[in-house]
Amino acid sequence: MALTSLIQKILFLLLSIFSLNSWCAQEALAVRPISANIALVAGQENRAGFKDGSFTSALFNTPLGLSVSDDGTRLFVADSGNNRIRIIHLDQNNDVTTLAGQTLPGKLDGPIEKSQFNNPHGVLYLPGDRLVVNDFGNQLLRLVDLKAGTVSTLATEPVQISMNGVRDMAYMRAANSIFFTQPDMNTLKRLDLKTDLVSNVLNNNSQLTHPAALWCQKNKLYIVDKDFPQIYEIDWKDNSATNPVSVATSLANVLSLSWNGDILYALLQNPGVPAERFFLNNEYNNHLVSFRSPGGDTIPQESLFPLADMSYAPSTGFVPDPDDSRKLYVAKPDQQTIVYYRDLFGCDTCGPDYRNSNNVNEPEYPAKKPKNTFRILFLGDSRVAGMANYPLVTDFHARANLNYPGALNISKQIERELNFQASLDDTDLNFEVLKATYSAGSFLFLWPTYELPDIVKHNDIDLVIIFMPPTSSDYLPYKVYFDHPITSEGIPKLPSDMEYLLTPPLERIPKGAPQSFYNFCKAHDLVKIDGNVFNFDEKLFNYPELHDALVEMYGKPLDVLNQKLLAIKTSSGQPVRLLLCSTHEGVGNLLYPDNSQIWMDAAKKYDFPILDINAEFEALHLAFFPLTGDDHNHMNPDGHLFFGRLIAHDLIHDKLIPWK
Repeated sequence: MALTSLIQKILFLLLSIFSLNSWCAQEALAVRPISANIALVAGQENRAGFKDGSFTSALFNTPLGLSVSDDGTRLFVADSGNNRIRIIHLDQNNDVTTLAGQTLPGKLDGPIEKSQFNNPHGVLYLPGDRLVVNDFGNQLLRLVDLKAGTVSTLATEPVQISMNGVRDMAYMRAANSIFFTQPDMNTLKRLDLKTDLVSNVLNNNSQLTHPAALWCQKNKLYIVDKDFPQIYEIDWKDNSATNPVSVATSLANVLSLSWNGDILYALLQNPGVPAERFFLNNEYNNHLVSFRSPGGDTIPQESLFPLADMSYAPSTGFVPDPDDSRKLYVAKPDQQTIVYYRDLFGCDTCGPDYRNSNNVNEPEYPAKKPKNTFRILFLGDSRVAGMANYPLVTDFHARANLNYPGALNISKQIERELNFQASLDDTDLNFEVLKATYSAGSFLFLWPTYELPDIVKHNDIDLVIIFMPPTSSDYLPYKVYFDHPITSEGIPKLPSDMEYLLTPPLERIPKGAPQSFYNFCKAHDLVKIDGNVFNFDEKLFNYPELHDALVEMYGKPLDVLNQKLLAIKTSSGQPVRLLLCSTHEGVGNLLYPDNSQIWMDAAKKYDFPILDINAEFEALHLAFFPLTGDDHNHMNPDGHLFFGRLIAHDLIHDKLIPWK
């Protein structure tokens, strides 16, 4: 028996080892790049080396210059420490390949696969699928022709021009020229690609003694001296440059310039404010706004920006995504990675009714959606906009003086969770969740019908979610029918008409469901008229005879809204969809038990989808307790996190959004 037992144990151990090895040998679950405000593009943090492959396994050695192809599918990297030019394939889950260069530094033109570079600092994409490389170690500008598969040297005739210390490069299509700075030679130069000749644009200029960071936008050059934070603009007219004109002053010396979405960006050599944006269209009177402005910006982690005390010799990559007017790629030479940052600036501290230029209560998302993006508009009252502190002073989670609630509220939590799961599940789409709020609770069932269609069109929304929390006694939806005129569609009119309120109350009772509702309440002593005001007794919710009338009054405006949305087509040609989310968000806050059933029956009657998460709330909220603040009416950060994760899960699980 003992021998048999021992044999069994040995066999079990061998089987366990075999099973473990088989499990470990399985291929790791693929993950695609996540869509977030800050995310990895490629590389392994703080690990230098050379390796092609997936974006999480690829290795770089001091990546510097960046450039993006016109179609936005390829990000080219001057991998200086590896003497190579690398490609990050943005349309292939950021897989990394090597384009040109060898392990050892050198200078060799000819076939691209045999070419050699020496410490390349910059790379610049040109029309015709060509690249210009600032081959810093060789003091040359090299041309990579991707179609021909060749590498050559620029500016070699009639006499090769010195490219010593080239700091930055910019291509101007109108001039068919490359402009480049040489701060140690006090010059801004032009290389005419038609003639292959180099000429001075600025030389020992009193304003720009040491030209450094450079960006070209149409016919304008933006340039910064390496020693001063002043940003200058130069117009290129009639084949010549105008004198530099100061347009902005940054908070610190500028490492790199970039332009995206009509905004000039500056990457700073400053640990306090890593980057700034400048509005140069006079809309803001050239006002400078920091990435860390207290106006509600999503604050980047400073460690993700190139803040090392590097010299101005390296050209730090900082380039825009042509498909997203708020997205910027950033090289991190000190951390061996390339990351991106989405500059979704805006104000979320101006009250729940604050709207940005796109008429939503979110940071400034671009009106045009990026490629492969599903955009959701999340509607609610002050509960989805406000952020309450924890009620327990001694709670170790307590967060006082939340200055940036925008990154923590429900809409951002939904967006973060959807993109997190999409990254793990290898789903093709990215998700953006915009928020619009209205502070008066009852009007949440009404104001979207009037305002939402224009907002949806302007922002190219795919799905509208109305977060319908408990309704306070001051703003019960049925009351609106008795103090607003009724439209031909049978719904209350907005905005309010103060003159209408002077009409005798009995003349303001609409026909149909409101009339029968009032008659029943009158017969059962559930309503009184005080002057010009109807005062309904909230005991009416205990009468099942009123349920159908309430269903019609609650649901009719949303039916009208749903029909309007279905008539709107998104940029992908699909109708806009509506989803009602019914919930309560705090213990004791379900004031009227029939409310959830009213919304459920309204959705059934008028055929629009509803997401009822009251059961999930009851089952799970204690795991996140406390969810609310001192008033037990507005959520704290954990409350926003709870509902964000819950709603994101249900959107996926119930197939309410596209998902592979």
